[in-house]
Amino acid sequence: MNGAPETRSGAPAEEARETLYKVPETGKGSEYFARVEKKFLATDAQTEGFLNAVADRVRPDVYSSSDVNNIYYDTPDRLLIRRSLDKPTYKEKLRLRCYGQPDDQTQAFIELKKKFQRVVYKRRLSMPYEDAVAFLDGKREPRSQIEREVRWMFQIYPGLAPAYCIFYHRDSVVGVEDPEIRITVDRDIRWRDWDTDVRLGNYGNDLIPTNLRIIELKVHGSMPLWMVHALSAQSIRPATFSKYGNAFRQNTQPEFFQLLARGFTQT
Repeated sequence: MNGAPETRSGAPAEEARETLYKVPETGKGSEYFARVEKKFLATDAQTEGFLNAVADRVRPDVYSSSDVNNIYYDTPDRLLIRRSLDKPTYKEKLRLRCYGQPDDQTQAFIELKKKFQRVVYKRRLSMPYEDAVAFLDGKREPRSQIEREVRWMFQIYPGLAPAYCIFYHRDSVVGVEDPEIRITVDRDIRWRDWDTDVRLGNYGNDLIPTNLRIIELKVHGSMPLWMVHALSAQSIRPATFSKYGNAFRQNTQPEFFQLLARGFTQT
């Protein structure tokens, strides 16, 4: 990534390109994020080429380098992630996110994320980690509309509780002309389904080979052509890749996941 970051511890034709990378229009809300998110699985060499190509179009995000910690909540039979992997028109998930090495007072985010017809809607609450865990454990009543929506998840999904921890390092940039455009690159991804409290540290099983990166593009509306060209020049194609989903698959279907990882390692 270019700039001074702040750390928080055979190409298709033009028409085919535009069709491949086109995303639907969507609005914005004051209480939630509504945007289109496109993911790409790329090698480190492809990622470097892509970032060099867009360097003049982007600048470092406010927090351009972060260690991200997540706890995904699910039912004992992992209903939420199993439904998500079936690729339904509508799906939802609940997670607790924080950055760096957290303690009780670290700022944490409770995120209720819903996806409908490729558009992602995210409701988010911010509070100290200790308070967030207490609220999610049902130790206090909701005080706002968003908190009531989160609490409703526990009513419609009995047994909802911490299921998987997902850790990774993220670099991020935003558009110079349009700061609503955001590009993130994730690496060093690992997971665990035991010790489901991120205060215990960043450890677990590696999710993808060390030479791979997950690029995610977040836009309101259609992807700009300069971004399409940069992706196509590196032969970077859209990929369906859920970190939680693939951690679950690696845990429950290791043979399938080994074939997936081997294919990208040989690319």
